[in-house]
Amino acid sequence: MLWEKPVNISLKPELEQWIQQKVESGQYHSASEVVEDALYLLSDRDLFKAMKQEGLRQELQRGMDSPIAGSLDVENIIRRGRERLLAKKAQES
Repeated sequence: MLWEKPVNISLKPELEQWIQQKVESGQYHSASEVVEDALYLLSDRDLFKAMKQEGLRQELQRGMDSPIAGSLDVENIIRRGRERLLAKKAQES
């Protein structure tokens, strides 16, 4: 555990009520268990997000390393994209 002392936090009333409902339903024995479970889920989500980003980086690198990537005119693609964006903004005005 990271802390040796209990941590006091302030929650919005609707979150306090939600936690209390979880305890009263019998799913959890205490508010601490609810918060601990929520923090584990948040940790899992962060890990999943990092893994997904790394996978995307690898895919991007694989694409950039492929033989066809060398034949793309990246500057031209960026210029055309900017022109399209400006044209779209002009139409919206």
